[in-house]
Amino acid sequence: MNIRTLRQVLAIGEHGSFARAARALGVSQPNLSKNIARLEDELRGRIFFRTAGGAQLTPFGQLVVDQARRVIEQADILEQAAQLAAGGPSSPLRIGCGPELKRAFAPRLLAALVGDRPQLNIRLEVGDRHRLLPALRARELDVIFCFADDAVASGGQVVAPALTTFGVAVAAPHHPLAKEAAVTPELFLQFANAGPRNAYFTGQARFGAVAVSAQGPRYELSDYEPFMPLVLAGRATIRLPAFEAEPYLAAGSLVQVNLPTVDVRYAGIATPAAATFPIVADALRFAEQVGVELAQTQKLVRRI
Repeated sequence: MNIRTLRQVLAIGEHGSFARAARALGVSQPNLSKNIARLEDELRGRIFFRTAGGAQLTPFGQLVVDQARRVIEQADILEQAAQLAAGGPSSPLRIGCGPELKRAFAPRLLAALVGDRPQLNIRLEVGDRHRLLPALRARELDVIFCFADDAVASGGQVVAPALTTFGVAVAAPHHPLAKEAAVTPELFLQFANAGPRNAYFTGQARFGAVAVSAQGPRYELSDYEPFMPLVLAGRATIRLPAFEAEPYLAAGSLVQVNLPTVDVRYAGIATPAAATFPIVADALRFAEQVGVELAQTQKLVRRI
């Protein structure tokens, strides 16, 4: 039994025919048939019913397919790990990135990685932290960059600092809160507001135990872009990391609301094994350098 033959079993099951699977795999049908017959002899069970119209899995064959998928998945993970550990570029470095990092942080990080390894293959996935962390633990991603808190640090992953900033509230210049000298949480929450669903922007870290009888709508988001037209039109405020707010403040399209700011941490996160791979270690190192550069661009945003 070998991985190649198991892949052939999956191909026949997917295409429903030895002939079609052979064409998809680029092998001859007689060789494919011999490989499957040899595997059936080894396992002492019939995997496919051969018919004039194709091939159909037997009940035992369905069991073989289910187990083959697991074996191949683990083999792919092992191959990926081996290539990353050797620093080779043939297998892609799989990076996960939080949406708030995709515009300013990720392009700088990718430029640093490609500049250091021009032949490197990269696969980037942008997503909410609640989706990225399970993918990292399942070895579907090699390293992720996202909002970090104590829960992440205690999860058994390697957590390396990437960017420390602060969160601010911004609004269109004509929004009622734009000209308020000091905005209390009670006043802020009376208006429609949007923000990410992490504790540094919502809950105790931001508003304490504020109770507002006439609270405005709250828009919980994993990405800012769909809500920006509402904010630019003055129909809502939005809470952003300082480096995300900077371009809007520089253009004058948004102004900072005088609501107290909160510190926000972003980190590079990897499993203990992946963190030892040279390319992952480099990604974590470059991320910290990019974080320093971004922190220096925050000139118009005020800490309140």
